[in-house]
Amino acid sequence: MLVYLGRGGRDYGNSPLKVMRRQAWEFQAVVAGRIAPVFAEGPGPLRASRLWVFPPGHPHGWHGDPAAGAEVVVFHFPAVAAAFAEGVPARGHLEVALADEDRARLTELAARAAAEFARPHRLTHLRQDHLLLELCLLAAAPDDTAPGAIPGHRVHPAVERAIQWFECHLGENPGLEAVGRAVGASPAHLRRLFHESLGCAPAEVFRRIRFQRAADAMAETRDTFETIAERCGFGSASAFSRAFKQRMGYPPREWRRGLRPAATRKGRRARHG
Repeated sequence: MLVYLGRGGRDYGNSPLKVMRRQAWEFQAVVAGRIAPVFAEGPGPLRASRLWVFPPGHPHGWHGDPAAGAEVVVFHFPAVAAAFAEGVPARGHLEVALADEDRARLTELAARAAAEFARPHRLTHLRQDHLLLELCLLAAAPDDTAPGAIPGHRVHPAVERAIQWFECHLGENPGLEAVGRAVGASPAHLRRLFHESLGCAPAEVFRRIRFQRAADAMAETRDTFETIAERCGFGSASAFSRAFKQRMGYPPREWRRGLRPAATRKGRRARHG
């Protein structure tokens, strides 16, 4: 679930963003001009045509060229696939150089996501899953010759149907056999298709969907944790709290407190990363 989207001009040179710990995965790219992260020890060198990825809890800010603004795209997600997270250095971040076609693609992705951000529909979560997958593949591009790397390709229709069905029956917390029966595929066949299309097992995808839907509810509603846990298939508020803390590193109450101010401004077009 995309919890924050920013795009357009930024004057980080004259209005830098202070160093702070964000409570989501941050993908920030500069598509025109130059910017760079700021760390506790000081600012990094200004870069053009770069994508940075920071995990939750990593302290950083942003600065830029005081003589010229920059154009950026920023995406925040509460969670990413474990296979991608494991590739981020401990206590570190990723920085990837962007080709012209990469910058054009990121601008296009941001424009498409913005059209749905304020007016979501039944396929919005699925499309945001695809957006996150594409961002992760782009950020992992320097290692795309490694064994098991996944080139860009279309997601198999059976996988799309399985994800859609699972989202519609999320509160029931269905197993893979139930999902397979609903889409006409055996569990073994679905596992193979998920690995071919998304590079991970169905259980990981379904787990991420549950966490993303729960994060959506925490950011956009005042529902109790018991209600959110029931709707998202966690069973109980205590089970949800334990699972969320294990995955994110802090309890859901703290996450909700940190993201609610951003969620109340999500209708504004000009926002900082």
